[in-house]
This record gives sequence, C-alpha cells and structure tokens, in this order.
Amino acid sequence: MEESLRSGSFYVNQRWLGGILTNYRTIQKRIRRLVEIEEMETSGSINIYPKKEIAQLRKEALRLENFLGGIKEMKKLPDALFVVDPIEDHIAVAEARKLHIPVFGIVDTNTDPEAVDYPIPGNDDAVKSIKLIVSLMADAIVETKGGLLTAAYQEGEITDDITMKDVIINVVQQNEENERRRRARNEERRAQQTTRRPFPPRRRDFDFKRETDTDDSAEVSVTSAAGSADDKRPARRPVVKKVEEAPAEKTETTAPKTTDKVAE
Repeated sequence: MEESLRSGSFYVNQRWLGGILTNYRTIQKRIRRLVEIEEMETSGSINIYPKKEIAQLRKEALRLENFLGGIKEMKKLPDALFVVDPIEDHIAVAEARKLHIPVFGIVDTNTDPEAVDYPIPGNDDAVKSIKLIVSLMADAIVETKGGLLTAAYQEGEITDDITMKDVIINVVQQNEENERRRRARNEERRAQQTTRRPFPPRRRDFDFKRETDTDDSAEVSVTSAAGSADDKRPARRPVVKKVEEAPAEKTETTAPKTTDKVAE
C-alpha cells in the first residue's frame, strides 16, 4: 500500500471481490455509496439518524473502505495489473486476461509462468523479496512521472556486484560472531554459578536423634523396707498373647441305618 501511494497507483490489499474489472459498473455504485457516507460524516448530517442506524452506516463504510478504498478514485479500467501471487489472486488474473489487460506478476516455482503476460521470477512468500520487487515496480512508475526513486538504479551510483566469494566471507563472519556470542553466554553462566549463594546443608537423620523411650513403659519407684533411696526402673506391661483356638473339627454324625423287616 505504501508503494502504491508513493507511485500514485490504485491497489487492493484485501480479498479480491469478483467483478471488480468485469462488473465495474456495479462496483462503482458501491464506491458512490462509500463516498456518500463519508460526505454525511464530514458534513455532520449523519447525526440526524438514530444511534443504531449511525452505527450501521459506519460499519458499512468501514467494510467498503476495507475492500474498495484503494480503487475509490479509479474512474476507468486500468491499463495494466500487477499481482504478487497469481495463484492467490487467480480471479484478478482471469478478469484481466478476459478484458485483455496485461498482467505483471511474481512467479514462484509453484506458479505457471503462462498465467501472466510478464512473469517476474521471485519468491512470493518472503516479505523482503516482495518488498524489493514492489518497490522496483513503483520506481518504474515514478520514473515516468519524474519522481524520486528509492530502489532502482540511478545515475551516479556505482555499486560492485556481489560475488560468491563475498557470500562465503559473509557466512564465515556470521559463524564467527555466533561462536563468540555462544562463548560469552557460557562464561556468563559460569560466573553466575560461582557467585551464586550455596544451598544450606540438608538436615540429616542424626540431627533429629531423640531418646528411645518405649510407649508401653512407665517409671515406678520402689522403696525398700529400710527406707533407702528410690530405685527407678521401668516396669513393662505384661504381654498377653492371644492364642487362636483351632476351629473344632466337624464330625459328621450318621444315624444307623435300620432295616425293618416285615414278617409275613
């Protein structure tokens, strides 16, 4: 958008609405609607409507500005069309070819060069690549208008071409710089570890030793008959073992079989 404004060109930086070129009369009606709402906003006549209608009008104007703001001042069909990605903007390319409008486009490895009239080999996914090519296209337009160029070659500028040797030297320098930064980070971490306050020693089990007293023992004082000093010694409770009685064996009692004989 910046390069379009610099070169005085029209642009569409949102989704391409079908019929912008082939159905331009209908698009002009929507552009007039956008201009009408903007004039109402400028003159203040929009305030006579209720708040709900004002909100709807502003929402409509925002949507029209988003899709058609770049071609609001376009009074006729363009003489040429430049697209960044012919695959993404295939509708725009198809409309331009239908109206015999020449198409310039960045052609990547996944794009058919025959889809556009003037293919420009380049990467259409990288931001830097797109910015460079778009700035060169804008400079080509500005040059015809006598404006100031930003990226294209100008007279008086002498620059040496970049060779493979320069690329290798640049890569080696970057690797050395990365290695220096890595060593600096490691030294900083070692310094932080040495100056870090040591952790307190862990509490061992022997720090919590306590006298072993049996819960079931109690001190009792035994006084001798002669009135000697108390002899304190622990008295243990008697341990009663429960003996589990074996279950009584079940004896099967079978009644004697009696055979009654009936005397005839």
